[in-house]
Amino acid sequence: MLKYIKESYFSRSSIELFTVYFGIFCAAFVFTVVFPFANDMVMTFGVVQDRNETGYWVGLIATSLMIGRVISSPIWGCIMDSWGRRPVTLFALISMSILSTTFGLSTNLVFSLIIRLILGLLSPLLVSSKTIIAELCKGEQVSSSMAWIVIAWNVGSISGSFFGGILANPVKKGWIDMEFFRVFPFFLSNFMPAVLCVFALVLSYFYLRETLVKVERGGAKKYNRSILDMICDRKVFPIVIVYGIVSYNFTAFQELITLFSWAKKSAGGLELSVESIGYLLGGTNFTILFVQKPFYMYIVHNYGNYNIAAFGLISMAINISLMPYVSIIQNSYIAYGVLFFLCIIFYMLDFMISTSVLVMINNSVPHHELGRINGTTMSLNSLVRALAPTSIGLLFALTINSGLPLHFNVTTSFFYLSSLALVADFFAFKICKSIENGCEDISKEIALVDITEDKET
Repeated sequence: MLKYIKESYFSRSSIELFTVYFGIFCAAFVFTVVFPFANDMVMTFGVVQDRNETGYWVGLIATSLMIGRVISSPIWGCIMDSWGRRPVTLFALISMSILSTTFGLSTNLVFSLIIRLILGLLSPLLVSSKTIIAELCKGEQVSSSMAWIVIAWNVGSISGSFFGGILANPVKKGWIDMEFFRVFPFFLSNFMPAVLCVFALVLSYFYLRETLVKVERGGAKKYNRSILDMICDRKVFPIVIVYGIVSYNFTAFQELITLFSWAKKSAGGLELSVESIGYLLGGTNFTILFVQKPFYMYIVHNYGNYNIAAFGLISMAINISLMPYVSIIQNSYIAYGVLFFLCIIFYMLDFMISTSVLVMINNSVPHHELGRINGTTMSLNSLVRALAPTSIGLLFALTINSGLPLHFNVTTSFFYLSSLALVADFFAFKICKSIENGCEDISKEIALVDITEDKET
């Protein structure tokens, strides 16, 4: 992000982009900071006493936020198309800072679940951020800017997971001996992202312009389509289906690769330790963190977003299908290395496909519907990400001990995700190639007001 600003000589637009990316970083931080200490939190609240029984309640903490997003995202999208992008962004940052701090003051599970639900309802930052970036950038710059969304989120997720574990329960770690932190052992972990959100709020207040173009001149045609009519549009429907399946597959894969790695070798798994699984998930993501964008930009420059989505999904289906056969390799080090490599390929493909889909989603509707399309797709994203871990976990549990021949009992779950990738590919080939360069109505409306110029508001 800093490199982006330096290359643009601190232009107004690049400072605005940095502000948006920093907000996304904060949103990811707030979302993921809970996971390292969630099990400890459940036990501290006295919900369960056995370490093996915390999984259900931890899942509820994660799902509660997603439910809030499912309900509120389309509503926030409509609000953005009426009120503007800037006020929604500022509101989201304020609510995130307040609710993150409040979550750190939780003393029981019910209170923490309610706060996470409200956080999901009142934090539409990703919806507004995707919309703002689509309006700040033009041409191939849109692909580059959308790629930074994924990178900013990944950096925020890694940071949240890192600091969430370090700062949790400082009294137990022997760092601080204060009664406040005895009563609220997880306050420090949640207060840090709250402070970052305040900083992002200050940046957004001073540097972020309103990007919603409200014009009714020159014969510019405005449609008042409902969300259902918009989704059923032939330019929109295929790309929304692809987006939903890709989002589901990514979340389900994260759960599946963990289950496969943890399963006993006698059942077709790898029987890895918790540390090895952590290195696998974290190491593969970190390995490609700084190379995925340049590689994606090279591919999109030569082949375009449409081809990345269409042919990338075929490659993803093949990649997922090969993974369960790693357990056939007798040498555990070689097996781990092969799986590590296949995971890198998966995450690279997912990054390129997801970024391409984000670009084409914003190219599929007129300017005044960008808020609604991003709100609707965020709702879909949250829904499938809430369903994915449970559904793939259930399928894996049912098949691994089902009596199927060795390896087939494990491959069933992987083939299920591969089949979904091929279904997404079927719809990817139905995407209108015209949205590669943007919707005609978008070009007409933005031509009336050029928000990318460096001018005073």
